Amino acid sequence: MDFFYRRKPWYAGQFVRKITPKITIKDSSILFFTTLLNKQKSRLLSVLVRDVDDVFHATKINLPTKNRKIDFDFMESKHVDLENRLSEEHK
Repeated sequence: MDFFYRRKPWYAGQFVRKITPKITIKDSSILFFTTLLNKQKSRLLSVLVRDVDDVFHATKINLPTKNRKIDFDFMESKHVDLENRLSEEHK
């Protein structure tokens, strides 16, 4: 089970779940969410297929906050930092 992001509409076969955010999220923050969701793989793979949706919906993840609101700027800065480090490694 893997979580990944697709910018454009796409089709996948059986046993694939699509997650659509209810709010507008920048691409860099979506990558942060993707990482958090992928950390849930072992938990989701430990249950029967019929129970995956229930377990997923009951899953809580910790998000960075600032002034009691989700800190999207922090998520974006982590993404930029990672991109900078990767570009330095490939020089």
